Amino acid sequence: LEIDNADYKAYTPSGIDVSMISRDDIHAEDVIDVVKLLQKSIVGIADPEKFVTDKKKTIEDLLNLFLKEYFYEEKLTVELTYSRPNWLLTVKDSSRDNRGRNEKLTEYFNEAKLHIIKLLLLLTAVLYNDAVAVPGVARVLVLDDVISSMDAANRTMFIELLADFFKDYQRIIFTHSISFFNLAEYVFSTVHQQR
Repeated sequence: LEIDNADYKAYTPSGIDVSMISRDDIHAEDVIDVVKLLQKSIVGIADPEKFVTDKKKTIEDLLNLFLKEYFYEEKLTVELTYSRPNWLLTVKDSSRDNRGRNEKLTEYFNEAKLHIIKLLLLLTAVLYNDAVAVPGVARVLVLDDVISSMDAANRTMFIELLADFFKDYQRIIFTHSISFFNLAEYVFSTVHQQR
């Protein structure tokens, strides 16, 4: 196995920021503890509690932008709620009621929406982690089977989001879906002229 034409045992990843999101990171659950999610994920957040406290509004704004602009979820919004001692993700669907929920989420929202919300939360962390501010650092984003609960339309919108917000990243996407692979390759290389 070689990385950059060198044996992987001799390879040193200095100067590289690697973030990885896997299917296990985004499984649906009744309560989404944001700090615990960031602690167990490989998204470059050294101090998740400080990250959420300092960047709460930025995280919320970007998450809601992603939901509205890329997934066309006009009635769905999220916010980070401090419920001592945890930061919980609160989800609100205004088409159903005006009450935000941060527990029993799987009773009120379908699995695919919860997967997308958690995936978007982790992608927001990747975009705002501390290594991003360091000049000259190569950025790598590894996505492992994160699209399995998405339908074809959401997969297309997800590819557009990656093309728009992660164009400066080396994107490595593992999938069992040949159609998703072909679509992603077409959108990145032809539509956006990215590799």
